[in-house]
Amino acid sequence: MHKSMEILMARMESHPEEFDLTFRTIQLNPDKRWDFVIKPLMERAESMVRGEPSFQLGFLSDEEVSQVFQKLMQVQGDVTTQRIMNELLRDSKVDVDAPSGRGGLKFGGNR
Repeated sequence: MHKSMEILMARMESHPEEFDLTFRTIQLNPDKRWDFVIKPLMERAESMVRGEPSFQLGFLSDEEVSQVFQKLMQVQGDVTTQRIMNELLRDSKVDVDAPSGRGGLKFGGNR
């Protein structure tokens, strides 16, 4: 693995929020810090899927591009899970704090 990609993947592991492509446009820190390498990586991966040649990040093998792409997709999945859990926790706070009405039962029965 090229050293630059090892460093990048380690950063993905330690700071996944910096690589949130899925929700970047609605998060508080959409600085696009890593776009200089992520965009050509994505373009190269897309070319690989289409079976077309690409000179993006030519210093990387197809296997290295695949490994980094898989790590990036893992980060996207983890970020999505985190956001879903945050939304569920937010709902839990609303359920606990809000008056329940209907004789103490929340809609849908006791949970």
